[in-house]
Amino acid sequence: MSIVGKIYRGIELLFRFSVYALSHVSPRSDDLVVCTADPSGRFAENPKYVYLGLREREDIDAVWLARADSTANQLSDHGLPVQRGGTLGAKWTLLRAGTVIISHDIVGWELLGGATIVQTWHGNPLKQIGRDTDDFSPLRQWVQDYILRDWDVVTVTGSGTPKQTFTSAFGLSDDDLAVTGSPRNDPLYHDVEYSELDGLDEHAEWRTFISNNRCILYMPTWRRGTHGADGAEFDAHGLDFDTVGSFCEEHDLIFLVKLHPSESSDVGDYEHVLELPTSTDIYDILSEVEVLITDYSSVYFDYLLVDSPIVFYPYDLDSFSSGKGFYFEYDEVTPGRKAFTQPELLTAIDEILSGNDTYVDERADLRNEFFDHQDGHSTQRLIDRVLS
Repeated sequence: MSIVGKIYRGIELLFRFSVYALSHVSPRSDDLVVCTADPSGRFAENPKYVYLGLREREDIDAVWLARADSTANQLSDHGLPVQRGGTLGAKWTLLRAGTVIISHDIVGWELLGGATIVQTWHGNPLKQIGRDTDDFSPLRQWVQDYILRDWDVVTVTGSGTPKQTFTSAFGLSDDDLAVTGSPRNDPLYHDVEYSELDGLDEHAEWRTFISNNRCILYMPTWRRGTHGADGAEFDAHGLDFDTVGSFCEEHDLIFLVKLHPSESSDVGDYEHVLELPTSTDIYDILSEVEVLITDYSSVYFDYLLVDSPIVFYPYDLDSFSSGKGFYFEYDEVTPGRKAFTQPELLTAIDEILSGNDTYVDERADLRNEFFDHQDGHSTQRLIDRVLS
């Protein structure tokens, strides 16, 4: 960043912190709850299901803060309260909100002085996050501790390992943590009205297609910095989709590829290899998938609740783990076959399809370690904890 850019950034931050200080005097309504998810603009993640759960509360006005026009338009078309981020209406709503439910960064933080911030995060991390990463500066930690606290409550899925991890990552105390489970996992147990909405008009068609076909889902982690800046193109990570497609055709399978919202790709035109839109809310369809393939993505922790086989494809384990850092020994928290090459991956899938699932007990052990609640009522627990 140039000197001029740094000066401009400094002036901008000074102005925003000044607004933040003034926002503490804004009258806030305990009945007004704002929910929003990640910067991609999706209607997804834990805040989505809290928002939908709050529809049943007549004493609560829940508003979704949309960061994309498609999401704002879709929710509005279904009569769901929504504000487009960045508009005057959205800023006024943030100034009056008593509670804000988030899963990533805080949107419009300068307007939230005095509001209760509930951080639901976006999964149990295998990779180190927050204060446990090398790029978390002492200045940022000081700002969080003494000036701008990023949250008042952080929800976790378990009172053991997950609680310890988030305590370390965010410098939390027991009073900051609520063991509610992840609301986004509720649709793994039962239907949730409007769960098919995610800002994409074609989501319902995808859900029907997946329900009517035998599908395997490949969800590699986001390799920030591996392929460049945000929005970098996904490479095939050692996969030859011609061969994968032939294998799936032989076994009457669909190989679904779902990338991180910050990645883009062009998998190609195949009958048995299909790419889900990156903004897809996979928690509405995850229980329909027969096998999950991943490397380091936290989605596999949630898939433990489905109790179907997982294949781990950490083809770059040595280089990735040395760069990111893990909270655990990889082999100790990955209950599934490991494949490091495409032939090994296809062999692992073939064995599973033959009924050779040898990791049932290991999945159960890890599931019980990471999830205190396995019942589909995480949304209600969070609402009871935060809005009681």
